[in-house]
Amino acid sequence: MTGKTFRPVDEKELAGLVAWAAADGVPLEIIGNGSKRGLGHAIAAEHVIDMSQRTGIVDYEPAELVLTVEAGTTLAAIETRLGEANQ
Repeated sequence: MTGKTFRPVDEKELAGLVAWAAADGVPLEIIGNGSKRGLGHAIAAEHVIDMSQRTGIVDYEPAELVLTVEAGTTLAAIETRLGEANQ
């Protein structure tokens, strides 16, 4: 089977892909924007889940120093939001 890149549009589709891979023992590489993809050891996965289109801040609680973002959210977007709270 030739490797495929999946781009899930929502959590349900992502969960289905992960469940399929787990059930069939299929290794996956999951990437955001891939900016750190060259770090560490090579990934031995035939398929890729590309999360680069999943962007945005899901939850931010400045007083608690808690930030939850989608996988494809850029560091620039995060730094901008943190800067608004002087963090």
